[in-house]
Amino acid sequence: MRQPTGFVDPNFSHHVCHLYRSLYSLKQATRAWFRLFSDYLEGIGFHKSKSDYSLFIYHHQDILIFLLIYVDDILITGNNSTIIFQFIEKLGTQFSMKDLGNLLYFIGMEANYANGGLYLSQTKYITDLLLHTQFQDAKPINSPVPVRGSLVVMMMILCLMLQCIIALLVLFSISSLHV
Repeated sequence: MRQPTGFVDPNFSHHVCHLYRSLYSLKQATRAWFRLFSDYLEGIGFHKSKSDYSLFIYHHQDILIFLLIYVDDILITGNNSTIIFQFIEKLGTQFSMKDLGNLLYFIGMEANYANGGLYLSQTKYITDLLLHTQFQDAKPINSPVPVRGSLVVMMMILCLMLQCIIALLVLFSISSLHV
């Protein structure tokens, strides 16, 4: 290794910089961190979800904690606020992280708290998707879900709509990587 051009110290020309953080552009760094993090979680009693490798579940007696991780975002929820805060503090002693408080955004989902509930929306993400695909001026239409009808038919239509949205989001994320 050499000192970067323009940053050579004449008194220490054979010294190099000490790297304190992993290089995020290296694919191995993310995998190594995820392996370290998941091994730690499994070591304290979490288990991986069988349907989603980024979801970890802790269930002991009446305590239930869900931890969802996506790249460098972590979402933690459960049925006991005190235990969750203790767990977040414990994570902070093992890993360099910052508690950003209540959920605002996660994987393109916007969280709004109102009337004692949590409402999820993808308005900002979809708006960005429309801008990226230059469909922001397209005319909106009403949802094709019938007002009256069987629940099964409505669920099938919603599932098909969700599959289309997921396909678009995957396409958007792949094309974003190559831009």
